[in-house]
Amino acid sequence: MHVLRGFDAVLLPSLSDEQLPVIGSATGGIREVVESGANGRLSRPNDVDHLAAAFIWAGRNRSELREVGLPGLVGVRHSTHEAMHRNRRELLLRALGEL
Repeated sequence: MHVLRGFDAVLLPSLSDEQLPVIGSATGGIREVVESGANGRLSRPNDVDHLAAAFIWAGRNRSELREVGLPGLVGVRHSTHEAMHRNRRELLLRALGEL
């Protein structure tokens, strides 16, 4: 974490809902927690040019990037990897009538 704090952004390609980006594709799991312009920037899924434009925007608007990223932390503090798995487990148990 010490090393990451020295950067404005981190590029973390993700095809699943396991990470919360500030800039990412509007795919399931991400668009539920990132509101473009409020706590991140979303691009159209599978649109490399649109994603590249978001990164260009980030490079030109570094202070604004930080401003949209910080609110995202508040909304997902409870959404740890462990918590997501716990929630899935509870949903499955309910669906199977065991809870």
